[in-house]
Amino acid sequence: MKKLIALIVIIFTVLVFIPKAKSNVKPYYSGEAIGYNGRVIIGTTNTGILELFELTQEGIVKKSLVRSDESEYRDFTDLAFANEGGRLYVYTINGRYLYKYDATDVSSLKLVAKTKDNGWDWFQALSKNNLGVVTSGVNGVKQWNKNSDITNSFKEYSTMPDNIKISNDGNYLYKIKKDRFQIIDGLYRDVIMETGINFKDDHNRNIFIDELDGEGYFVDDKGLKRVSFNSKIHEFRHTSDYGYDVDGINGRDHVYFSDGIGVVKINKSDMSPIDWAYTTQLGGGNGWAMGLRVAEDAYGEVVVVFNSSSILALDSDLNIIAYHKSSPSDTIVVEPLSLSTDRRMNAPESTSYIYGKGFGFNEDVEVKLEDIIWKVRADKNGAFTARIQVPCDMRPGTHDIKATGLVSGLTYSVSFEVGFY
Repeated sequence: MKKLIALIVIIFTVLVFIPKAKSNVKPYYSGEAIGYNGRVIIGTTNTGILELFELTQEGIVKKSLVRSDESEYRDFTDLAFANEGGRLYVYTINGRYLYKYDATDVSSLKLVAKTKDNGWDWFQALSKNNLGVVTSGVNGVKQWNKNSDITNSFKEYSTMPDNIKISNDGNYLYKIKKDRFQIIDGLYRDVIMETGINFKDDHNRNIFIDELDGEGYFVDDKGLKRVSFNSKIHEFRHTSDYGYDVDGINGRDHVYFSDGIGVVKINKSDMSPIDWAYTTQLGGGNGWAMGLRVAEDAYGEVVVVFNSSSILALDSDLNIIAYHKSSPSDTIVVEPLSLSTDRRMNAPESTSYIYGKGFGFNEDVEVKLEDIIWKVRADKNGAFTARIQVPCDMRPGTHDIKATGLVSGLTYSVSFEVGFY
């Protein structure tokens, strides 16, 4: 009875508070998490910027912000982490391009590759398996290796491209399209299992593939489903009207799923609930649990929940460890790229100041005049001031001074006049 009363209160709270969430604060509704060297790294592109966080003793700490270097394709829309040879990489997309950053030092990303698909694909979603990363777009689903080469492709589509996954070995494709769930053979492209789902709203539903058991898990708007190749379906009915993401760690006896009002931990063998937590009032309140990922740090499993008003980190008992609350400061205003000097004419041996805007946030920037290079770090707004000294032997006349972001690859140059007043 107490749980029923608590549930009624929570549902009432959600109905009251969700309309008020419409503000200049962008919600966190999806993202990724990975365990790396005993730490949990979290990423999201919900603000249009690639944001990376680390779960520390001080909480969920923002470490990096990177924006697209393409003026026509301004927003990053999805990401995937990969541990390749002991180094951490993060892949991201802006529709036209697939980017790969070295994130081993999560506070200082380095651009490794930027790839444009020659088939004029428009990338809409990104995921990861043992073969590399997988893109879903207007030209279908593509498997990429760590060298950013396409190794396989499927003419498969979904109204929500995030709702497509390829198994670790590439042998099967799992897909949700509105009210249908399918498992497709990766070699012959035959549908080997299909079932309907309880469908109220078309939204992201992360599919968890248990590679060891050969089963898939997804949560629809009635319950969590466990499906297998022999078409057997096992279900746990949740108490919400919506289902979002399910995730876990291969080989464990449980999974976790989100249903808006909270998170549930489920025993895989009999689909019974082990534990649950209502999250609408966690992380400062006004929450709605959508995106969910499970990673592991030195202390055990961490359940990362993209809870609309915040990002939550829960332990394996669904107790809150830390949270990062979305705020107006997370709604990033990107300034146009610009570069200017503090004076019209610059004498040899004089000191001049160079002002830059629109670069990456906290990004290292290289300022170059002829063969001389200065390095400076942009602030949290992507602006910097560089103090330079004009060489004594620099010939009078017009020169180019160029600034290049070492993470974003953004570059801008202006004329720099050398002479005497």
